[in-house]
Amino acid sequence: MVRTLRYAIHVGIILLCIHAMVGCDEQLSLFGPIYVDPGMGSDTSGEGTVGSPYKTIGRALLDLEVGLRSEILLMAGTYSSASGEVFPIVITEPVRMENISGSVVIRGAGSYASAGAGENVSATVVVENNDSYEIARIRDSITISNTDQGAGIWIEQSVVTLSGVGFSDSERGVLFWDSSGLVASCLIEGNSVAGIVLSNASSPRIRSCVIRNNSIGVDIYDISSPNLGTPGDYGRNMIIQNDHADLCNQSASQIQAIGNTWDDDIYSFTIGYCMEGGNIGNSGSGTVIYQGIPNNVQLFPGVAEISIQAPLSGSLIDDTQPALSWTPNGERLEYVAIFDRPPVQDQGSIVNTHDILWVWHSGLGTGTHGLVQYVDGVQYSDGAYGDGPPSPLDRGRLYYWAVWAWREGGLQISSSSSVGYFSISN
Repeated sequence: MVRTLRYAIHVGIILLCIHAMVGCDEQLSLFGPIYVDPGMGSDTSGEGTVGSPYKTIGRALLDLEVGLRSEILLMAGTYSSASGEVFPIVITEPVRMENISGSVVIRGAGSYASAGAGENVSATVVVENNDSYEIARIRDSITISNTDQGAGIWIEQSVVTLSGVGFSDSERGVLFWDSSGLVASCLIEGNSVAGIVLSNASSPRIRSCVIRNNSIGVDIYDISSPNLGTPGDYGRNMIIQNDHADLCNQSASQIQAIGNTWDDDIYSFTIGYCMEGGNIGNSGSGTVIYQGIPNNVQLFPGVAEISIQAPLSGSLIDDTQPALSWTPNGERLEYVAIFDRPPVQDQGSIVNTHDILWVWHSGLGTGTHGLVQYVDGVQYSDGAYGDGPPSPLDRGRLYYWAVWAWREGGLQISSSSSVGYFSISN
């Protein structure tokens, strides 16, 4: 009711100004930017204008029209208890907050009664709303630090954009609780528990951030499913040099984290457990897809399609010696290969044969057309087939596989599958 009434008043002022053609600037300034300066501003005599700014963000928030987006512009300086801020700074109405001059630091801590967590938590900034539209857009060279081992920003049941913001020297830099939005071009470092924490059912997009020198870079819980990069929209995050794990998935979700920079080459490391100091840890029942995902295009386009049956593309399996099955098309000369990198073909030939780990072909005299056990195949390394049973695949890795067949005589490929992929649990 209050929101509807305030909106009606706002629209009424605009219509009145249009009708009278006088006094509009004065009336509409009530809905313009609110200026804050921790050094030269005043919460008692200030008006929130560029010439007479407020001193604290807390005072500026009181001027926000209920339900109407407004803008808070921050002058350079440190916003702390010493400058008069009361923490946590709680945002409950739509606002765009940005730095317009020099360096802005928001440093402090206060107790917040989190309905989601069911307890009081320490936070510097809190965003809460329960609505589905974006409530806060914080951007441009603002650094937020918690001085009491809590969260730099606690986001609860809200949609938020954080762009160009720094989060450092807190226990948790950014904490999403049942929230979403965008974290872009942020520097998140030096947080003692984690850089970003995602709890309950949080699903923000995280793009072009530097997340480094935290205990854990990105820590994921419950059924949260952040988007850290997809095949068509790379994450371009640098998630490096975090003590216990760059990314720790303790959730039940499949996490896509494609197109990021890790400490090691994406094809050289395996997924371990979260406290082992590796690139990616997986301690829950979910998975992490961090390598390139095939786009369901045939390995050899323009020929008959072979349908792969198992493991299905995207599967998480527990067997390091998996059986492979497909729908045969009647050709006698068939070839199946497992790769540790996506296969690449050119003019009917596999270019990266050095990435083949295991093969089976109908000339081996083992298995059957359409179904082979892992032990039916052979090891493949540096262009040569191995002797004896093949070594098991590594746990915590993603693998690629495909099937193709030749016409009688072996001179022309007649059919092929799309490139499938599967992960083996750690």
